[in-house]
Amino acid sequence: MGPGRFSNRCEYRLRIVSYRKIERACYEDLAFRVLTGNQQPEHSRISEFRRRNLEALSELFVQILRLCQAAGMVGLGHAALDGTKVQANASKHNATSQERMLKAEAQLEKEIKELRRREDRLKKIRQARQALEAEAAAAAARDRAKQAAEAGWQGSQGSGESRSRQRFGDREGP
Repeated sequence: MGPGRFSNRCEYRLRIVSYRKIERACYEDLAFRVLTGNQQPEHSRISEFRRRNLEALSELFVQILRLCQAAGMVGLGHAALDGTKVQANASKHNATSQERMLKAEAQLEKEIKELRRREDRLKKIRQARQALEAEAAAAAARDRAKQAAEAGWQGSQGSGESRSRQRFGDREGP
């Protein structure tokens, strides 16, 4: 292992958050062995230590940041990165420029106009369909009335006796 690789491994190893991986690193990684004084605690002991000392560790972290600020290592508006890979969401679909936003806005307005035009067309089609249905219903009613009138005219052609029976519901005798 070259001298540069050791420091890089330390930087990456210090980003380990899994207690089981920290336990394994205490056996395998020299940097962790130095930090733990060559002790290899179990993952459950590491978890318990962190849980019991979380408040003290938080205060210690604040003190370390203050020391670094006093030493000029950190300051407001500056961030120090050690080359660690950080998951980010900076694709061109999520991070847009002013020009892209203006183009997207124009495209959306165009799509909205098209949707409104289609909606108006749909309303006209529905109105036309309703008019056709009303016309068809009126034509069917006229046809029924015409058939009823023809049936009534043919019935009036018969004998007078049958007409009176139809009108008054009289029955023929037994």
